[in-house]
Amino acid sequence: MSSSPDSKRSRYSLRDRSKVKKVLFEVPEWAGKNSVNTCIIDSFLAVMCCAKSKDPSFSNRLNGQSDFTLACRTFIEGSGDIEDRKDEFIRKLFKPNNYGEFDLEGDEARMILDKAGEASRIEISSTCDLCGHQATTSNDYHYTGVKDRGMDDLLHDILTKLNRSHRCQKTELCKNEENKKKVLKTFDTTWMIPFDLSQKKFTPDKIRSLPRAVEVGNGTYRLRGVTLFGGAHYTAILYDDTHWYFYDGIETPSMKECPDIKSLVVGPVYRIKIAYYLRVL
Repeated sequence: MSSSPDSKRSRYSLRDRSKVKKVLFEVPEWAGKNSVNTCIIDSFLAVMCCAKSKDPSFSNRLNGQSDFTLACRTFIEGSGDIEDRKDEFIRKLFKPNNYGEFDLEGDEARMILDKAGEASRIEISSTCDLCGHQATTSNDYHYTGVKDRGMDDLLHDILTKLNRSHRCQKTELCKNEENKKKVLKTFDTTWMIPFDLSQKKFTPDKIRSLPRAVEVGNGTYRLRGVTLFGGAHYTAILYDDTHWYFYDGIETPSMKECPDIKSLVVGPVYRIKIAYYLRVL
């Protein structure tokens, strides 16, 4: 972590731990020109920064014209100061209070996932083999439910549940047979698959059990970050296919590689919130 001489505030940069302190990528710091309590936004944008550092063409897969996707693309593609780009992201998606300030305290599902919309849309189409009845539903983001399952099985459970056959309810005959076949579909605009794992209250050491990639519909999505919540503050673990990094925008974080994730998260009792998988194919 370094302090930028041309800025009044420190600018956080992810650095490696080798003898040559190479800057890997910039990440935002807490608060802004007219904003406070930005840790939810900071952690999500840090995940985006990690994705861009791994794949410079990442923004090309941010298809769609929703406000959320446009704000993300502007942030990622911008070449100016990262704090200015974060402030622009906030202004595009949130409303100020009566004093012209942005107080962004809240819940991550409401602040990020509810706004994502088409960016995380999955369509589930089903057809009954017996009566031919068809139905289509869509999920914009995906809860696990509370199950007695370990992290290594959890995402498999979710995707299997979305795809598995169910009984059609159209006729009495159909109700007796598991004959309602499901097809899972993503869209060109589906560039992220967020899994809300908060109901399981997993500790950070379980992150290593997450699959590094998932196949959803016709897309491949890779893990780029997992947000953590400590009761009053959000942080994140970032992943670049090789290394894990701990991010905390409110402190002067060490931003070092974390071979032991659990040992890095001290102080508050952090729990896993959302695992972000971003599209690669």
